[in-house]
Amino acid sequence: MVSKDAQAVFKRVKEDINQVDPDQRDVLLSLLKEYFLDNNKKNEIIFLFSPDIDSNQFSAQNNFSDPFPGIEKTPGVCGGSACIIRTRIPVWTLVLSKNLGMNDDQLLENYPSLRRQDLFSAWNYYRANKEEIDSEIAENEVD
Repeated sequence: MVSKDAQAVFKRVKEDINQVDPDQRDVLLSLLKEYFLDNNKKNEIIFLFSPDIDSNQFSAQNNFSDPFPGIEKTPGVCGGSACIIRTRIPVWTLVLSKNLGMNDDQLLENYPSLRRQDLFSAWNYYRANKEEIDSEIAENEVD
């Protein structure tokens, strides 16, 4: 559970982060995510980086056991690749797009069904499964 004090700080950060230059915002968000991941504060990460979560509804009842919420592999769907749940967008596609120079805001604009928290999960999945995703990118490259 996130304390009331932490909720107040996170609410302020959420409001203030939109005032930062978009390029600097991505760097700042990445640093904050890494800090929370390194310090094993999963509840705080989800609260801070999930725009749909209302602080009054946030509770420990959420399932935090899934290390990659919103990422699933389904046999027969997108070749069994890891995809963003509810979208059929493979993680490798997002990683490839980012490698080709797209930032998170551009990805969200080009994939309207995605949410920022989906990208957060995709980047975390990639960090933990780099070989798998890099292999899928190589398999899907057009000569």
